[in-house]
Amino acid sequence: MIMFMEILGKDFIVWDKGAEIKFIKPGISTLHVDFELSPELVKDVRNKAIQDGSYVFDITVNIKNESDVVHAQVKKIMYVATKAHYLERQALKNMPK
Repeated sequence: MIMFMEILGKDFIVWDKGAEIKFIKPGISTLHVDFELSPELVKDVRNKAIQDGSYVFDITVNIKNESDVVHAQVKKIMYVATKAHYLERQALKNMPK
Protein backbone atom coordinates (compact mmCIF):
# COMPACT_ATOMS: atom_id res chain seq x y z
CA MET A 1 0.00 0.00 0.00
CA ILE A 2 2.71 2.46 0.97
CA MET A 3 4.63 1.80 -2.24
CA PHE A 4 1.53 2.66 -4.28
CA MET A 5 0.93 5.78 -2.17
CA GLU A 6 4.46 7.00 -2.87
CA ILE A 7 4.40 6.16 -6.58
CA LEU A 8 0.93 7.52 -7.37
CA GLY A 9 1.36 10.67 -5.30
CA LYS A 10 -0.97 13.01 -3.46
CA ASP A 11 -3.70 13.02 -6.13
CA PHE A 12 -4.68 9.46 -5.20
CA ILE A 13 -6.08 7.68 -2.14
CA VAL A 14 -4.70 4.18 -1.49
CA TRP A 15 -6.03 1.71 1.08
CA ASP A 16 -5.55 -1.91 2.03
CA LYS A 17 -9.04 -3.45 1.88
CA GLY A 18 -8.15 -6.95 2.99
CA ALA A 19 -5.82 -9.89 2.67
CA GLU A 20 -5.88 -13.64 2.31
CA ILE A 21 -3.06 -15.91 3.44
CA LYS A 22 -2.39 -19.35 2.03
CA PHE A 23 0.00 -21.29 4.28
CA ILE A 24 2.04 -23.77 2.24
CA LYS A 25 4.66 -25.09 4.66
CA PRO A 26 5.99 -24.14 8.09
CA GLY A 27 8.71 -21.53 8.19
CA ILE A 28 11.55 -22.72 10.41
CA SER A 29 14.08 -20.12 9.28
CA THR A 30 14.04 -16.43 8.42
CA LEU A 31 11.46 -15.66 5.74
CA HIS A 32 11.30 -12.65 3.42
CA VAL A 33 9.08 -10.99 0.85
CA ASP A 34 10.14 -9.05 -2.24
CA PHE A 35 7.65 -6.33 -3.19
CA GLU A 36 7.92 -5.31 -6.83
CA LEU A 37 5.53 -3.10 -8.77
CA SER A 38 6.08 -3.17 -12.51
CA PRO A 39 5.69 0.08 -14.45
CA GLU A 40 2.92 -1.63 -16.44
CA LEU A 41 0.96 -2.48 -13.27
CA VAL A 42 1.31 1.05 -11.90
CA LYS A 43 0.20 2.53 -15.25
CA ASP A 44 -2.78 0.16 -15.42
CA VAL A 45 -3.90 0.94 -11.85
CA ARG A 46 -3.49 4.69 -12.38
CA ASN A 47 -5.44 4.62 -15.66
CA LYS A 48 -8.31 2.52 -14.26
CA ALA A 49 -8.60 4.76 -11.19
CA ILE A 50 -8.67 7.88 -13.37
CA GLN A 51 -11.19 6.33 -15.79
CA ASP A 52 -13.64 5.03 -13.15
CA GLY A 53 -12.79 7.22 -10.16
CA SER A 54 -11.69 4.19 -8.13
CA TYR A 55 -10.28 0.73 -8.71
CA VAL A 56 -10.10 -2.39 -6.52
CA PHE A 57 -7.54 -5.07 -7.37
CA ASP A 58 -5.34 -7.66 -5.73
CA ILE A 59 -1.64 -8.42 -5.64
CA THR A 60 -0.18 -11.75 -4.56
CA VAL A 61 3.25 -11.94 -2.93
CA ASN A 62 5.23 -15.02 -1.94
CA ILE A 63 6.85 -15.41 1.46
CA LYS A 64 10.09 -17.34 0.92
CA ASN A 65 13.11 -18.64 2.76
CA GLU A 66 16.74 -17.90 1.85
CA SER A 67 16.61 -20.69 -0.80
CA ASP A 68 13.53 -19.10 -2.44
CA VAL A 69 11.23 -21.91 -1.26
CA VAL A 70 7.70 -20.51 -0.92
CA HIS A 71 6.22 -20.98 2.56
CA ALA A 72 3.11 -18.82 2.18
CA GLN A 73 1.30 -16.61 -0.28
CA VAL A 74 -0.43 -13.38 0.69
CA LYS A 75 -3.06 -11.85 -1.57
CA LYS A 76 -3.53 -8.17 -0.71
CA ILE A 77 -6.74 -6.50 -1.83
CA MET A 78 -6.09 -2.85 -2.64
CA TYR A 79 -8.30 0.20 -3.24
CA VAL A 80 -7.08 3.16 -5.28
CA ALA A 81 -9.17 6.26 -6.00
CA THR A 82 -8.51 9.69 -7.35
CA LYS A 83 -8.58 12.20 -4.54
CA ALA A 84 -11.32 14.14 -6.36
CA HIS A 85 -13.53 11.03 -6.60
CA TYR A 86 -12.92 10.16 -2.95
CA LEU A 87 -13.72 13.67 -1.70
CA GLU A 88 -16.87 13.78 -3.83
CA ARG A 89 -18.08 10.48 -2.34
CA GLN A 90 -17.30 11.69 1.19
CA ALA A 91 -19.26 14.89 0.58
CA LEU A 92 -22.28 12.87 -0.63
CA LYS A 93 -22.10 10.66 2.47
CA ASN A 94 -22.06 13.69 4.74
CA MET A 95 -25.03 15.44 3.12
CA PRO A 96 -28.07 15.84 5.35
CA LYS A 97 -30.90 13.50 4.39
